[in-house]
Parts: sequence; C-alpha cells; structure tokens
Amino acid sequence: LLIRKATASRRGFGAAYYAYDDLVDTFRSSAHPYALCPSPRLCICVTMFNEEELELRRTLEGIAENIKHMRVPASDVVVCIVADGRANLPASAIAFMESKGMMSGEAMAEQGRLVEDGAARTAVHIFENKGVSMFLHTAPEHLMSTIVVVKERNAGKLSSHHWFFEGLCRRVEPDVIMLIDAGTKPQPKALEALRVEFDENPTVGGTCGELRVFQPRCFQIVNAAQSFEYLYSHIMDKAMESMFGFISVLPGAFSAYRYKAVLGRPLEKYFWCEHNVVTNPFVSNMYLAEDRILGFE
Repeated sequence: LLIRKATASRRGFGAAYYAYDDLVDTFRSSAHPYALCPSPRLCICVTMFNEEELELRRTLEGIAENIKHMRVPASDVVVCIVADGRANLPASAIAFMESKGMMSGEAMAEQGRLVEDGAARTAVHIFENKGVSMFLHTAPEHLMSTIVVVKERNAGKLSSHHWFFEGLCRRVEPDVIMLIDAGTKPQPKALEALRVEFDENPTVGGTCGELRVFQPRCFQIVNAAQSFEYLYSHIMDKAMESMFGFISVLPGAFSAYRYKAVLGRPLEKYFWCEHNVVTNPFVSNMYLAEDRILGFE
C-alpha cells in the first residue's frame, strides 16, 4: 500500500494507490487517513467516463447549490466522483478539478512513470479534500467535502459503483446514498427533496426524481423521442408503480437509497456479475441495465 500526500496553496489533498485485484477490501481495511467526516449522513456518488469540464461543472455546481438548502450540515455530506479510466478522463475535466483543489493530474502522471520503471501496478488514484468551493464566494459552512477516485483502467460503471458501495460506504456507513451521472444537473432543492423522504417515511428504501432532457431540441427526432420517453415514464410508469409502493427501476442517473435497505442481498445481487461469469442470456439481459437490480431486490 502506497500513500502519497501533497499540498497546494490553501488546499490539501492526499492520493492513495491500491493493488487492483483486492482494491475494495484493501481500501476498506487500510489505515488510510480518511480526513473527511468519519460518519456522514449523506454520500453522493457522481460517476463519469469521458465527460468534459462543462458537464462535470454543471453537476458539481448543482450539488453545491443543493447543499445550501439541505437541513443537514455540509460537513455531513460527502461527494465522491468516480472516473472510469484515467486515459478516458478529458484534460479539461482534470484542469477543472485541479483548479478546485480536488485532485492532481501530475501526481497520477508521476505514479504512471513509476509503474513504467518497475513499481507496483497502480489500480486507482484517490484524492480527498474537505474544503472545496464551487463558487467564487462560498460561506465556510457550505464548503463541499469531496473524494475523487480515478480508476487506472476502464472497468465499467458497475465497477465504479462497486468501489463506492463496497469500499467507501462500507467504511463510513452513511444514512443515505445518492447516485448521479456526470452531466445531470439537479435543481436547487432536488437532492433535499429525495433525502427528506427517508426522514419522514422510515419504510421507504429508495427514491428517484424526474429526469428531463437539458434544453431539448424537439425538431431533432432522437432528442424529441428521448424527451418524450423520460416524461412519459415518470408521469405514467413511476407514478402508477409508486401507488403500489414499489418502483421497478430507480435510474442510476438520479436516485437515492437508504443505505441499510440495500445492505446484504440487494448489493450481493447487484454486484453478482463482478465476481461471476455470466452464461445465462436472461441474466445477461438483466445486467445490461443494472439499475433495475437494486429496485427488484
């Protein structure tokens, strides 16, 4: 286990590197100095692949705006950005996160050079910062705590969720977890609307919000069809399912879960194909859209 620390002016962050084969277990049991809230009430997972700065900025600024309207202190909220593959991470996104003190591209490049010189193969780069400001003027009580995880190789979105659920969440045990895709911009009070439902109704295990196409161009057939599908599925499908107390699919782009509700069998089923070879066409079809697994279980 290698732990590297670096500091920038008025900001501090650390990077940790773990062997890929036992990544989750190593992080969960390691002595890595977790500098953020040791027992947060809310963990937000932002998964990204090759999104540019504009898309990532849109999501993180939306989350920062939501933190201002939450009934829980910002210190009890941790935002985890998981990038699926260092080679796929755009230079604009790296520069943006570096400007906010969230990560160091040079630290990753340096570790890559060490691997070329014969050092242990890097699996993941982890950076922590508990004082990120997304806006020019941010009150100290609204600073955002972030963890940036950059996987060295592309392994899929399910692998990113595997690290988040089994690595980070198992260690800090938050009350509520939220899943958001980079590029999704939550409305100013959207996240609190999802979170507060768990406080008001102890029988609720998961919630989701309405997804809309950002600035839809209805004269384009594909864009118009997607916009109609989102609107129809939320108004008709999810509203009807909610009446019966069960929603079959909570979209990974914008959903929330009570952490205790997904422990055990739901997560075991969700990550089943991470540990097994899929040979059944029915199972393979289920995992083409793994979002439905958690809701079904």
